[in-house]
Amino acid sequence: MKNFFKSIFPFLFKKDNKVKGHRPPDDNNGEREYTFIWYKKMQTGDKIYYTQPFRTKVMAKSREEASKKVEDFALRKMTLVIREEKDYDSSDLNKINKQFDEVNKTMNDVFENMNKFFNKYK
Repeated sequence: MKNFFKSIFPFLFKKDNKVKGHRPPDDNNGEREYTFIWYKKMQTGDKIYYTQPFRTKVMAKSREEASKKVEDFALRKMTLVIREEKDYDSSDLNKINKQFDEVNKTMNDVFENMNKFFNKYK
């Protein structure tokens, strides 16, 4: 009878000793995996603008070393692009500005909700 149930519901009898979300032990170098969320914040005048958040995993021996690696990685990937306004079609500029405004509004909403959530559990 047990074999019959095993054939119908194999997932009930599966022996899996892995714990979900478990990270493997440190390797020979003593490095661990760290995951960071990062984004760029820019203030012009009285407005603050945010870029899209990114998720990056790094291997390091300490949190400080991992943070430094992510910072170096992010700065290497960024390029400042400056163009004269006359080179853009005004409708393109309006589209770009509208998209940035939407992203910034969303980021502000997310941060506001996160602050409310964390303040709730203080």
